[in-house]
Formats: sequence, structure tokens, C-alpha cells
Amino acid sequence: MTRVRVLLSLTLAAWFGMAWYVAMVSAQGTMRPGDPIAGLTPQQFAEFRLGLDDFLEVETPDDGLGPAFNGTSCAACHNVPAVGGAGILLETRVGYQNADGSFRPLNEAGDTLMHLFSTPSHSCQSIIPDDVTVVARRAPIPLFGAGLIEAIPDDTILALDDAMDRNRDGISGRAAIVEDVATGRRVWGALAGSRSTPRCWRSAATRISTKWESATTCSPATTRSECPPIR
Repeated sequence: MTRVRVLLSLTLAAWFGMAWYVAMVSAQGTMRPGDPIAGLTPQQFAEFRLGLDDFLEVETPDDGLGPAFNGTSCAACHNVPAVGGAGILLETRVGYQNADGSFRPLNEAGDTLMHLFSTPSHSCQSIIPDDVTVVARRAPIPLFGAGLIEAIPDDTILALDDAMDRNRDGISGRAAIVEDVATGRRVWGALAGSRSTPRCWRSAATRISTKWESATTCSPATTRSECPPIR
């Protein structure tokens, strides 16, 4: 568990460090994707380096990898055009479409993810059920700038909530309020499309838990000594 806690802390550093990973040309025209921005404090640069190193680290079962997983490192999936970016290793999600058109996951736990790989003896290798009616492939999204969004104070976001453009500045929108399942609190969702992990740091914990099946201090263990059929 100690090793996983360290992994989580460094992965969080990766998320916030990757916030400084911007895929655009700086004013001097010298910045490339994957470069830290100029002006970082020594502490910020140290966190950037820690995050980068851990993003590149290859995990093993001794580190908590498995029994089923999608990749052995963060960079295995997030590497285009640089570490922390998008990727070409597609994630597979499956489920069922009900008669009314609504979506139903594989079981009551809400499972949809089909891990690509497994550790020996491979008894936990994911197999897509024959009767699924929905199969979706998801490409990893770039993480550049995620920490910058996370750093915006909640009050700032909520103050800009203006769905009807009442101030007539030509900009309209609303803050998406979601429930943080870990705390039960209603908060604004920093991550688009994420109803249960509205914060980058909690999403990092969830990624470790689901993609590597490793337990963290904020996500429960998903590793099982026995792997019954997912249904």
C-alpha cells in the first residue's frame, strides 16, 4: 500500500506538472510539447520532474499492477505528441442498449471496461461477453493544461456562471455541478464528462484503480484473488 500511495502522489504531481506541458509555441517560438514553461519556481520544476519520471516508470505486479490492466505505465497510453499527450492505444468499453435506447452496464457494479492485458496465470483476462450490444473504443485524451483548470478557485468559476448571458458580454455557460462520490459533496466538475471524479487528483486515483487495478487511498482496491465472470 505504501508503494501505491507513493505512486498516487507522484501521479498527482504528473497531472499538475503536466499542466505546464502546453502544446503551443511560446512567445519566443522555442517551446515544444513536453517542455516545462519558463518561470517555474524550483519547487514547481521539481514536481514537474517527479511527475514526468513517474509517468515514464514501468510498473510490475510487485508494484501493484494487475491482475488486469491496460498498460504498464502512464506514458504507454499518453505519449502523442509527447509524454502527457494523447495516444493510439484504445480503451474498450462495452455494455447493452435497452429497448428504450438507454445504456446498461455489464453488472450492478457498473463495469464497462475491458482490460487489454493481464498478469500470469491470465485467469483475469477480460473477455467481451458474446451478447453485448454496445462496444466503444476510446482514445486517451491529452492531459496538457488539466492542472491549470484545477487551479482555478471554485468561487471564480461559479461567479462566471451565466447561462443566459445576462451581462451581455457575448459569453454564456454554466458551471456543471456534480456529486463527488468520495465525499458526497456537490462541487463543480473540473473534468468534462466526469460525473464521479470531478477533480484531477481524484481522477488520477481512479485511473490507477481502474486501469492498473491497484488500490489507492482515495479509490478502493479492485484487485481480486479470484476473477469470476464479469457478469
